Amino acid sequence: MSPELHLPISLAALVAMQGLLTLWSLRASGSMPTALLVGLLPLVGLPYQLWQLRARLVDNHIAGAITYLALVAACLGFYFYYRIWMPDDDKPWMLIHTMAIFAFLGNANLIGTRLKD
Repeated sequence: MSPELHLPISLAALVAMQGLLTLWSLRASGSMPTALLVGLLPLVGLPYQLWQLRARLVDNHIAGAITYLALVAACLGFYFYYRIWMPDDDKPWMLIHTMAIFAFLGNANLIGTRLKD
């Protein structure tokens, strides 16, 4: 399989998930700087926001955030690792797409659940 189709789809999905995560961050914190930090640097901003909101969060938010961060990082790591070291036909596209789907579900879990108050 050729990666030309997969990269734009993966990047579009990542941008859409980041947009939803940024909107959730703005709604949950009410702070534009924190929302921009989560949107632009999610590996720094999302743990920071979870720490700030720790008294108001339910377990679903923490599980969704950890799932989102871990799977997006693993998906990108697999993509770039296999892009450098393996020919196009040997890349595990189903693994990469499955991780992207579960990253979306983690993001949906984070956004779809309500805060305690």
